Amino acid sequence: MKKNRLNYIAIACCAIFFLAAFSLGADFGKFAPDYYAAHSIAMSHLHQDGQFKTLLQTIPNSASGVFPLWLFGFFEGFLIHKVISLCVLLGVIVIIWRATHLNEYGRYFIMSMLLSPMIISATAWVLPEMFALLSVVLVCLLTVRHPKAAVILSAIVPLSRQTFIVLLAGRLFFRPKNLIAYFASMAMALLGLALLVFVWGGLVPPKLAGVHLTPSLKSPIVALLIFSLYFVYQNLKALRESPADWKRLNFSLVVAVVIVLIGLNQSPLLGGGYIFSRIEARNFLLAGIFETALLTLFFYKTKINVIVFFVLASLSFGTTNYMFLKYVDFYFFAFLAYGLSDISREFKQLFAEYAFSGFVFQIFSLVTAIVFYIL
Repeated sequence: MKKNRLNYIAIACCAIFFLAAFSLGADFGKFAPDYYAAHSIAMSHLHQDGQFKTLLQTIPNSASGVFPLWLFGFFEGFLIHKVISLCVLLGVIVIIWRATHLNEYGRYFIMSMLLSPMIISATAWVLPEMFALLSVVLVCLLTVRHPKAAVILSAIVPLSRQTFIVLLAGRLFFRPKNLIAYFASMAMALLGLALLVFVWGGLVPPKLAGVHLTPSLKSPIVALLIFSLYFVYQNLKALRESPADWKRLNFSLVVAVVIVLIGLNQSPLLGGGYIFSRIEARNFLLAGIFETALLTLFFYKTKINVIVFFVLASLSFGTTNYMFLKYVDFYFFAFLAYGLSDISREFKQLFAEYAFSGFVFQIFSLVTAIVFYIL
């Protein structure tokens, strides 16, 4: 009973902090320009007079999230958009709460979102990725008891964020029980993505292809480095508790060195890079050692299926020369949603550890964001 009370208190403290930061319009990562300069314009544009297909083809300021931006466009005013955005996050939290009955996995999943500076800012500044995250969480939940509904809803995922189709596909590495429903779900998602490609002639609107289709090797490598941070706590714990596997350690070190050397020999990103770009700008050697250590630990102690998933997820960023934490954070939370789905019990039990490790990273991320953007 006392433990349950402490759990509720912990969640309440995280929620109070979130609501305070949300109300103050916390902007950890220049989210405000994303809303004002891009998404609000796209919302209005999609509701102008004219053929909807033409409006889609001529979107001026947003490369993603056409479905949620279209929905938001039915309402006017930043305040109402902000309230709707908060309701979307609340929907995600309610789903997790009810599905997990607030077990360890559910608690840390919710608390890590409430403390995430990226989720706070994305909610406060109405990024369509919040709706995309809700769609992935719903698909994962529905796979258990309502697979047909999950299949239908899968078409909404790429319409909410094109690259999130990778997050639906990645569930295969965790042995979903209903493979027929899984492949039907992927077929529906591919149809949704094909619709956008048909209208745009590519993955992004024509007016934005020059900005968002800028292929880079640096972006996926930085994305993989950021992903590795979410598992540092869990992997350090495993490193301390398990005997050494020198064969895998040596292999992990070699792979890490190769990836880091490739990354360091690429041109700097046009934007972003999280802490890695800043360290590289100050001390190239230190950056190489730090990045090699992170990736070695990640490859050495993380489950193979998780490694494969995040390598593929990182590769999905290969079309852009920008890499911000706000891109990656949504991927991690969508990954955590697998624990709600019909994956095998063996893997499902691990998601409590993943959620807690992610929670530890979010504390670090929040402190870093406050220091960098506020102090």
